[in-house]
Amino acid sequence: MDIPRISFIDRLKGLCIIAVVMGHFIIWPLGIEDDFITSFVTSFHMPVFMFLSGFVISSSPSFCKSVRKVLQFIFPMLIIGSLYVFFRHQTIDSFFFDSTKKGYWYLWVLSIFYLILSFLSQNNEGKTVNPKKETIFGIFVFCFFLFIKFLAPSRMTQFLSVDQCFNLWVPFFIGFMVRRYSLINYIRKYDWIPFISLLCYIVLFRFYVTGIKHIYLFLILFSIPIFIFLFYKRENDDTLIERELARFGKNSLHIYIYHYFLLRSISLPELGVWFYNSGNIFIEGVISLSISILIAYVCVLVGNIFKEIPSLYKIVYGHILK
Repeated sequence: MDIPRISFIDRLKGLCIIAVVMGHFIIWPLGIEDDFITSFVTSFHMPVFMFLSGFVISSSPSFCKSVRKVLQFIFPMLIIGSLYVFFRHQTIDSFFFDSTKKGYWYLWVLSIFYLILSFLSQNNEGKTVNPKKETIFGIFVFCFFLFIKFLAPSRMTQFLSVDQCFNLWVPFFIGFMVRRYSLINYIRKYDWIPFISLLCYIVLFRFYVTGIKHIYLFLILFSIPIFIFLFYKRENDDTLIERELARFGKNSLHIYIYHYFLLRSISLPELGVWFYNSGNIFIEGVISLSISILIAYVCVLVGNIFKEIPSLYKIVYGHILK
C-alpha cells in the first residue's frame, strides 16, 4: 500500500478549511445567503474534506480505536460547541437537536462514520479484505441513511444529522476505499478522469446555481477528482502558498472549532449589500478570502495557546485516553 502523501493531504485540507471560513464569512458577516461564491465553495469544501477524512484511514478501525477517535471529535464539539451556544445565548437542546449542531456537525458526523467503519473491521477480522463485500457494505450504509432520512421522525434525523450523513457518507467511504486499495495513482495516471469530471462539474454547477439543488450529490462527487488531481500532481512542489496551505491543513481542527466565534463577532451588512447589488464577484472574493485567511491565522494562534496548557488541551481535544 502506498505511503500516505502527507503534503498532498495537508495542503488540500488547508484549502478546504479556508473555503469553509470564506463561505461562512459571506453568509454571516456579509449577510449574503446565496451567491456564486458560496455555491462554488459548498460544492467542494466539505465533500473533499470528507474524502480526505476517509483517505487517511489505512485500514478499518477496531471498535476500541474508533472510540478513541470519537472522543477526539466529540470532546471539542461538546466543549467548544457548548461555549459557542452560550456565546450565542442559545440552549443546549437547540444544539443537539439542530441538524448542523450550530456548525459543529462535521465532528459529530465523522464520529458516526468511524463507528460504522468499526463494524466493517469486525466483519473482516482474520479474513482477507474483499472489495466487493466492502462496496456492498458502503452501499448498504448509504441506503440506510436514505431510509431514515425520509422515514424517521424529524427530531431523530436532526439529532443524528442525517442530511449531512446522507450527503457525505459516499465521499468519505470512497476516500477510505481509494486509500485501502491504492487507487489514488489512477487519478494521476489516467488524466481523462479529472478532465471528464471537470466537464460534468461545469454542467451540473450551471444547473445547481439556478436552483436545482437535488443534483448536489452528483455535483460533489465530480468535484473531488478535480482537486485531488491538482494537488496530488504538485505533491513534490514547494511554494510559500503551499506551505501556508499545509499549515492551515495541519491546524484545520483549530480553525474549524474557533472560527465561528470570530465570524459571529463581525457584522458587515452594508458591504454585503454593496457586493450583492454590484455583482462584483472578484472584489467580493478577494476581500472575503483575505479576511478568511486572517481569521484562520487567529484560530491557529488560539489553538497553539491551548497546546501550552497540556492538561486543558487533553480535555478539550479528547486526548484523555492517551
